[in-house]
Amino acid sequence: MNDIPAPVAEPVALPDDDARALEIGATLIRGQEGCTLIPQPDTPPHWQLGYGCNTLADGTPVGPQTPPLPDITAAEALLQAMLAPRAARVSALVTVYLTPAQRGALYDFSWNEGIDALATSTLLRLVNVGDFAAAAEEFPKWVYAGGRVLPDLVRRRALERAIFLGLTKP
Repeated sequence: MNDIPAPVAEPVALPDDDARALEIGATLIRGQEGCTLIPQPDTPPHWQLGYGCNTLADGTPVGPQTPPLPDITAAEALLQAMLAPRAARVSALVTVYLTPAQRGALYDFSWNEGIDALATSTLLRLVNVGDFAAAAEEFPKWVYAGGRVLPDLVRRRALERAIFLGLTKP
């Protein structure tokens, strides 16, 4: 008798999944951040440009002296240039299969909170053990800035959670 168990197929992300996850993440970011062509103050000491970018694609911090973007096409190019490497970093942190919507929600979360916050979070730990229900309950905990709850963050985390759970379409 052969005691070796039959292999079990692991879900594999397809190239279309990657493109869809990036599309979902970008859509969420656009909707949550809005767009500014002129540098604007963000949470001190940061400034933002385009769709909430605190740095330019070359890593230069955005500040009051940063030249304005010429048009929405330039803002979109900046978003795409900044999102692709962030998505790759998120994907490297995740050790389980996620749907494009789940990854898109994590892209938006890390865009807003930062990749280091995601990397050290209970949210990521629960995702990586496959406890998606418990992971989803972590989103609402990330609604504070400067020690107070911000209504915009409450809305953003609720949307990320709903998309992550498949309760709403991105």
